Amino acid sequence: MAQLSKKTIQHFTHCHPLMKVSANTEFLCDGCKTLGFGTRYRCEPCDSDLHDHCADSPLEISSFMHQMCLRLVWQPCR
Repeated sequence: MAQLSKKTIQHFTHCHPLMKVSANTEFLCDGCKTLGFGTRYRCEPCDSDLHDHCADSPLEISSFMHQMCLRLVWQPCR
């Protein structure tokens, strides 16, 4: 994920930059597919939203519950 400006990011799952917006409305996160409310990263042309934590999540984490590093994988829709 590349940082473009303070409020805009380029997320690896999306072809357009995502703008951080704050709205008092509900949305469905296109990352984790759960509901969110308020601040999100949004692509207006594609009607795509990500929670803050979905947009900022690292590509790899380590956990005491697993011996190897866990990698975030993403498969584009067909």
